[in-house]
Amino acid sequence: MSFLKIDKIYIHPNKDEFWLGTALKIVAILDIDTADNVRVSIYDFANVELVNAQAMTKDANRVYSYIYQSSVNGTEGTYSIIVEAISGTNTSIEKVYVDFIDPELE
Repeated sequence: MSFLKIDKIYIHPNKDEFWLGTALKIVAILDIDTADNVRVSIYDFANVELVNAQAMTKDANRVYSYIYQSSVNGTEGTYSIIVEAISGTNTSIEKVYVDFIDPELE
């Protein structure tokens, strides 16, 4: 019997910092082929919700993704990305962080 687990969350492009206005591809790798629901929420540095539990796209068995377009008018700081996967009565939640910087200040 397999329990649901998010094995890894990748952010593409693979960088430490992103300019405001950059699009990110968030990829979640599960330990099962298909989940009932995989969704993503994104919060800025002040914990303001920017994306509310949006469905992720199933790209292949175990692989789900979501494209996030950050705002060029956003605020610099560390943003949190929370991925929640649900299969039956099992839920797995993982969080990663990304830093957004203002290219005009660099």
